[in-house]
Amino acid sequence: MRELDDKRTAENPRQPLVVGTRKEVPEVNRTLAEVASLVGGGAGAEPSVGLQRLSKSEFQAYVSYVAPQTGSWVGDVSRIADTSLVIGRGQESVVYLSWDGRSVIKVNNLMLIDAEHSPLDFFNGIKVYNELRPDTRLDVIGFTENDVGNVCAVLSQPYVRALRMTTQPEIDRYLKECGFAVSRNQDGRIVHMSADFTILDAEPRNVLVGKDGELYFVDLIVSKLR
Repeated sequence: MRELDDKRTAENPRQPLVVGTRKEVPEVNRTLAEVASLVGGGAGAEPSVGLQRLSKSEFQAYVSYVAPQTGSWVGDVSRIADTSLVIGRGQESVVYLSWDGRSVIKVNNLMLIDAEHSPLDFFNGIKVYNELRPDTRLDVIGFTENDVGNVCAVLSQPYVRALRMTTQPEIDRYLKECGFAVSRNQDGRIVHMSADFTILDAEPRNVLVGKDGELYFVDLIVSKLR
């Protein structure tokens, strides 16, 4: 990871963007230290249960304050990726190609953290995704701010050299062979469910056909049923 810029050092940590109601700073510092341990942890990283108690604004506030002290503040993403070229943009992430061309860097706006889903749910979602799809695993490499000043997670994922995007019948057939049934939820979204996992967003825009002819799932919402 690159060195922090002058304004983001352990000697001069940034103040929280949002002042939360939580006063037990040492406890929050321990929680964020555990978050920092996720950096580079990949599929084996264990999220902290303490994250269950933080709202999105509290999490973003304390990340902006503590992450520089734990070495998990990425800061300027152009240090690790070519930000002059956006290779993907969705509701959650802006995607760039790393300078070495071996991975994509996703700046994730944490939109999945809301009133019903805690930061713990967000990190558990990454852990479950990596369990299901280790070939396109997500690694948490740190945190940064987006262009409107909101704290985001910085994720790394292997770059897939693709021939084309898939079709929905190809996805459904592949997942059926893997033991998933296809249906639609009450919002009309396609859902794939097995005895162990539920998958959302298994759609052509999120699944690529690699040069080896295999399907690569690069952006899914996965939950574990047991």
